[in-house]
Amino acid sequence: MDRLRLERRFWDRIAGRYDRVMKKDMERHYSSMIDWMKTYLNKGCRVLELACGTGLVSLAISPHVKELTGLDISPAMVEIARKKASLLNISNCTFLSGDAYHTGLKENAFDVIVICNALHIMMNPEEVLKNAAKLLKPDGILLASTYCHGASFCSMMLSRTASLSGFKVYHRWSPAEYAAFVKQAGYTLRDSHTVNALFPLSCLALGA
Repeated sequence: MDRLRLERRFWDRIAGRYDRVMKKDMERHYSSMIDWMKTYLNKGCRVLELACGTGLVSLAISPHVKELTGLDISPAMVEIARKKASLLNISNCTFLSGDAYHTGLKENAFDVIVICNALHIMMNPEEVLKNAAKLLKPDGILLASTYCHGASFCSMMLSRTASLSGFKVYHRWSPAEYAAFVKQAGYTLRDSHTVNALFPLSCLALGA
């Protein structure tokens, strides 16, 4: 089975329970990350979130931007995001089903691109980063946050155990390794923020 079908099948299968699974992370970790993100947003921003899932981050930051496009590989996730936006009367968000590797979106179109908690579970994240650079405006910013499963021996072992359930983690970076990875992909590190946890949430602000 090819990458696209494999990833879509997995995320479609867990879409209905995703928000429940992520509830504790939203309360403990994402709130700090979102507060940090807001410092890079303004009412004139056009924002793209790649791998937006059910819209947890997109909907949280939408009041602080002009318009937001969320893209996810899972049609089931996208449908949930759309329903949530409707229920919350949020009109500046558009959610699309698509592949972060090949979005088909207009180049040089976005002031900010968000990739949250996704790069470590992508088979080839360097391809996604390369594509994201084309979508950013020349002075645009990539806000890329991910859990670092290789931060310690304990986090590494717990991550490997979790993978036995079918949750694939392809990259178990430490925070330093993660920063080095995105810089190797051609980005310039502008700022960083770390949310301390068993799997530290490393948040990077990057220029393409």
